[in-house]
Amino acid sequence: MEIIEHMSAEIMENLDILKIVKNTKDFDQALAEGKLAVVIGMEGLSGIGNRVNLINALYLLGVRHMSLTWNEENPLATGVRGNPNRGLTEKGIQAVKLMEKLGIIIDLAHANDKTFWDVYENTTGPIVNSHSNSRALCNVPRNISDEQIRAISERGGLVGLNSFNEFVHIDRDKQDIHHLANHLDHMVEIAGIEYVSFGFDFFHYLKTDTIDSFVEDVNIGTKGFETIVRIPDFIDILYSRGYTKEDIEKISYKNYYRLMEEVLD
Repeated sequence: MEIIEHMSAEIMENLDILKIVKNTKDFDQALAEGKLAVVIGMEGLSGIGNRVNLINALYLLGVRHMSLTWNEENPLATGVRGNPNRGLTEKGIQAVKLMEKLGIIIDLAHANDKTFWDVYENTTGPIVNSHSNSRALCNVPRNISDEQIRAISERGGLVGLNSFNEFVHIDRDKQDIHHLANHLDHMVEIAGIEYVSFGFDFFHYLKTDTIDSFVEDVNIGTKGFETIVRIPDFIDILYSRGYTKEDIEKISYKNYYRLMEEVLD
């Protein structure tokens, strides 16, 4: 309730510059009006406990994107810091089926491997991992395997590239913009250009106590890609690696637009 309170206050104070997006029609209208197109998402559903029907209430509030957990175990699912042998609960199965029925994007970022595959087995439509990198290039729990990347693409979902330095490379000296681009290359090779996107997950603006809850290294930021203003530099690197203007547009927004058409419309 506290999150909903602050979110709604911020939205109401900024309706002159943003528009809440519930479908592609809203997105198109936001662009036409020169406003920021905002999809409301819930990163973790611990707040609803085991009351699955509260997902209906969140949907009515405009939420169109949900993940079940943020690293922790909760009554619905298990995050990457939870028991690796625990995945979706019975309530979690009910939750993902309801999310799919309503037309909510199901996000598996932060889910552990068992939860990932449990969700995969209990849904039929697109699923996403909005902000993780390749485990083959950087073996940390929050990154995902080639098998998972392939499974997401086969469902018509999306894998989002994460700029968090600890997900780029195990070696601190290699946590830079060029090694980040290697992850995108790898994802495109596994999934195809249609099923990858940017999911940068910048958080330099968060309070220190919040950052300390998930950051291992005091040195925060991928070198050369510390904040959102460096995105043009990253795109230049992609051009230098042979990506076309059409490729960049797909990764930037067209792939996500296609996903919205399939899930939300």
